[in-house]
Amino acid sequence: MELIECYDPKTKKYGMKDKETGKLVVDYIYSYVDKFFDGMAVVKRGGYFGFIDNTGKEVVECKYDHVEKFSEGLTVVVRGDKFGYVDKTGKEVIECKYEDAFGFIEGLAPVKIGGKWGYIDKTGKEVIECKYENVGSFHEGLASVKRDGKWGYIDKTGKEVIECKYEDAFDFIEGLASVKRDGKWGYIDKTGKEVIECKYEDAFGFIEGLAPVKIGGKFGWIDQTGKEVIECKYAYYEESEEKLKEYLKKRQMAIEQDTVKEKKGVTLLETITRIKVEYMNKINDAYDRDASEEEIEKILKECKNALGKLIKETKKENSRKKALEKLDDIVADAINMTEGVSND
Repeated sequence: MELIECYDPKTKKYGMKDKETGKLVVDYIYSYVDKFFDGMAVVKRGGYFGFIDNTGKEVVECKYDHVEKFSEGLTVVVRGDKFGYVDKTGKEVIECKYEDAFGFIEGLAPVKIGGKWGYIDKTGKEVIECKYENVGSFHEGLASVKRDGKWGYIDKTGKEVIECKYEDAFDFIEGLASVKRDGKWGYIDKTGKEVIECKYEDAFGFIEGLAPVKIGGKFGWIDQTGKEVIECKYAYYEESEEKLKEYLKKRQMAIEQDTVKEKKGVTLLETITRIKVEYMNKINDAYDRDASEEEIEKILKECKNALGKLIKETKKENSRKKALEKLDDIVADAINMTEGVSND
């Protein structure tokens, strides 16, 4: 059953109905309902926020001043001016005592107490001391932190692996992070090496090996070597994005052509891995769009069918190969039998 919001103009309240049958499942009692994400939807009743699950049950009571979406099984909630965390049963697993807090990523969450930021685990234990002026969430094992007015990076033990010396710093994505030095942006790797010079007016995260940058007031895209694959000549980001789509389409066509040429040399495991990555990207994209559980199931089914087809074709080819090998043996035996036999 997939639930969607519905509105009653008489009561000016929202409820939820079954998308397929149109049957009302959740009464018109909420002043606000959000789309489902990770099986939960934010609702507002009596001026306070809570959550319903995908059956329509209010599993987190509407008693909080603010809530965030669930991340790794927990969500940030605000009561008064204090932040804490609840699980999907509505249990407040981490007390509302923080001045600010963000969702869990890679098992840790940034929290602020006593005017300083640090990190806690899902038990509420402070695993990295609250001593920073500002912080980011963990991505690819590292998190950006601000100390003495400068940004750097720490690992999950709290060790400062990249010195706090930058004016600004963003998350690591695909192994690189954009950082700001002397008023310009560039990219560093996880060792702190500046792999792409800090020369841009703006620089963003990499997507499939490419990142949008701005230089001389113009937008373009670079690869992870710093090469401009889309020339920085566009006044608006959206213009460069359109050119990127054309570039990606051509790149995909080239990859497919190469795949056909090299098909004989590709192992079954490599092909399965390629299919896995393709559908993993589809699922991540679907969740980013807050897609329905029905759409997610459809993607999973497509993946299963693709793998099934691959296995079937592989078995067929193996069977063909064995049959041809047997044919070679039969022909060889026949040739051996004819040795010394005259055609006369």
